[in-house]
Amino acid sequence: PLPNDESPPVEYDAPTTETPADAPHKLAVSILEAQGLKQMNHFTGDHPYVVCEVQGKGVKVETKPVTEGDTMNPSWGETHTLEPYCLGDSLEFTVYDKGLLGAKTEGKV
Repeated sequence: PLPNDESPPVEYDAPTTETPADAPHKLAVSILEAQGLKQMNHFTGDHPYVVCEVQGKGVKVETKPVTEGDTMNPSWGETHTLEPYCLGDSLEFTVYDKGLLGAKTEGKV
């Protein structure tokens, strides 16, 4: 026993429920539609698709190409998960037209 019946101090790290801002997260991204695309492929028809990328990290997701219906105003309605994503990371969305010999860039946001 210690004099005066004192217990020694106990130190420990309390669990935290907060996640640091720079900790990696999962981010759900919904890619819904585009409007007013230009005709890019006169021979095989347009097959637009979207790539969403976390800039500087090489993490990206891609929609399926739209091959039927109004390909100048395509609708994807897809949700994808980007991981890792940190708060403050920038996203870049690029619309491509898939052709026989590769893809042409329609535009970026």
